Amino acid sequence: MKNAGDWSGRKKLIWFVAVFAGVPLIVTGTLYFFFPQYAPSHFPNDRMIAMWFGVIAIVLLAVEYADYKKVGKVGIGNGIYTALMSVLALYYLGRAVAEHEIYNVKATYTFMLKDAATPLVGKVLRASSSGFLMFTDNRVMFVPQGEIKQVKATDELDRW
Repeated sequence: MKNAGDWSGRKKLIWFVAVFAGVPLIVTGTLYFFFPQYAPSHFPNDRMIAMWFGVIAIVLLAVEYADYKKVGKVGIGNGIYTALMSVLALYYLGRAVAEHEIYNVKATYTFMLKDAATPLVGKVLRASSSGFLMFTDNRVMFVPQGEIKQVKATDELDRW
């Protein structure tokens, strides 16, 4: 917070964010270019994007808070831009959690549906009183609660 109040402190924040961005990009590029056998089969795109929007939103919120403490008001343009970055950070954070559920969590479920003869087997991304958001057959789909006859936990699937 003390660095967000003046221009020299903001330059320190910009350098910090640049180094914070540069090191993972260099490591990732080196891994894919020089050591492709160690590169993951799925790159966590949404996690990286969520991390960047989160860092940018935190820095912008700190700058806006420091400006608010000095002046006593927030500029319309800066406030909207900061709010937009915060909303994008939350959006991509939700996508990153779903991506984690798809590629890292091994628990799967079998859904017996009222109108289908074959059950759906997949991973549950979100559950609510209205239904399930699930990942099956390399796609994300919503299954309404009224269509489900039975849900059963199954063994881990090795192909994910």
